[in-house]
Amino acid sequence: MPAEPDASLTVDLNARFAPTADPFGDTDLAAGVLRALTPPLPEWREAAQRFWDASRCLPGIPDVLIAVTEGPEGLEQAVLGDGPTQYLIAGAPETLAGVFSGADDLVAVLSSGALGIQGTMSQLSVMVGASWKVRYDV
Repeated sequence: MPAEPDASLTVDLNARFAPTADPFGDTDLAAGVLRALTPPLPEWREAAQRFWDASRCLPGIPDVLIAVTEGPEGLEQAVLGDGPTQYLIAGAPETLAGVFSGADDLVAVLSSGALGIQGTMSQLSVMVGASWKVRYDV
C-alpha cells in the first residue's frame, strides 16, 4: 500500500509553477517546495548568455542569437555568436529572462503574444528544442 504524502501541491507548469489550488498536508513543506521550484529570475542578458552557452552546440542552431527588449533608455539588445544565420527574439526584459532561463515555455509565451521572433520555421523548431534543453535539462 502506498504511503500518504506529507504534502500535496498542484502547480501550473506554464505559469512559473504558480499554485492552482491550496496545498494540503504539511503546508510548510509545500511552501518550501514551491520556493525551490520558483527561484528568482536572472537579469535578461545573463539569462540569454546562459541560454546561448547551453544551446549553441545543438545541430541547426542559428549562428547568431539576437535578443531585443525595451529598457529605460530605449531599445537594448544582446548579440550572441557570429556568422551568417541569425535568430531574433524580442520581448519585455522579464519575458526574455523567463524564456532564456527556462522558467517559461517558449511556445506558450510565443502563443500568448508576449514574444516576437524573426527566423525560419526550422530555426523555430531548433530554438524550441534549445528552450526545452534549458528548461528540462534534456
